[in-house]
Amino acid sequence: RPGGVWTLGPYGLYQSRSPPLRQGYCDVLPDYRMDDIIGSPYAVVEYATNPDIGTDADLSNLRQRLNRLGMKLMLDFVPNHSAVDAPTVQSNPEYYVRAPQNLNQPWDPNKYLPNGVAYGSDPYSGAWTDTAQWNYWNQQTQSLMLQNLMKVASFADAIRCDMAMLLLNDVIQQT
Repeated sequence: RPGGVWTLGPYGLYQSRSPPLRQGYCDVLPDYRMDDIIGSPYAVVEYATNPDIGTDADLSNLRQRLNRLGMKLMLDFVPNHSAVDAPTVQSNPEYYVRAPQNLNQPWDPNKYLPNGVAYGSDPYSGAWTDTAQWNYWNQQTQSLMLQNLMKVASFADAIRCDMAMLLLNDVIQQT
């Protein structure tokens, strides 16, 4: 089952268990098992506690216990992209970067989902085909992501923003 603090979809786990990736795992971890592969914790479907580890209340309780022991809880927030199987990819594709209107279908499957939503990416490594790129030029996307950030903040003493530099306009232009 998918791992990580936040809810992940089945696609990331499926992709992480694909034969090309598994061969890479064998090269560096010859005794790994399929159960060791949890999928990418950066392909978030929803900022709700992964049911495999508990509930939102359990996460709040964990933070309180850590605080009583003099420790803090830092959680990840991924502002650049969602999982390709996040509900918003289908229900609100306008929240995502889309294939340019001057491109004819079918779109390049190395860059776009079948509905024209762009995969998450950075200028140095190409597309991450288990993710979809948020469109921060859309006010509704900004509002949704602010809500998500505030929800993560409600559970954490600190937040690590994964790939935050990818939100800069000049970086987005390169990807």
